[in-house]
Amino acid sequence: MNEQAPAAEGNPEFMPFIRGAVGAFVGAGLGIALFNLAYQFGIMMLGVPGAAVGLLCGMLSGRKSILLGVLSGVVAFFTNAYISYSVLIQPYDFFQFVLHLHEFRTSALMVIVGTLFGFWFGIGRNK
Repeated sequence: MNEQAPAAEGNPEFMPFIRGAVGAFVGAGLGIALFNLAYQFGIMMLGVPGAAVGLLCGMLSGRKSILLGVLSGVVAFFTNAYISYSVLIQPYDFFQFVLHLHEFRTSALMVIVGTLFGFWFGIGRNK
């Protein structure tokens, strides 16, 4: 009766999700940094943070996954909303800004475009 339980190894199907999720959050930070760098030179690149989220998520996951696309789309939405909020001087706090985003047509359009970039690139591709 000296049977040992098998060693708990990482699920190989779960690792691409972890890599993709980490890539999404690293992409958010990289996208914000790229936006701030361009903004110092007077260039408004509001769609870039969302695209960076999706690109890093899709690249690091190494496979196609709708779930990762949705995750990176959500992260891209909040990243782009934060960027739009930080650029525009608003009478709202951040969550009120998100709720009233439809009142700011240009910002809303760029948040939607960045979110779509994040979702599309975050889905990844089959190798």
